[in-house]
Amino acid sequence: MTQQKLVHFFLKKIYFDIFKYTNRMKTTSFSTKKYFLTVSSASIEFTIGTF
Repeated sequence: MTQQKLVHFFLKKIYFDIFKYTNRMKTTSFSTKKYFLTVSSASIEFTIGTF
């Protein structure tokens, strides 16, 4: 596995964990979930961009 593939794999795992976490927050408002996902996807794109 190349370094980029490895990074992709870890980021997908982190993203999925965040997604599961936000889904578990049923009481939390939808906007907060959207915020979480937006921030995480933005940081993932940034991290992929630096590699």
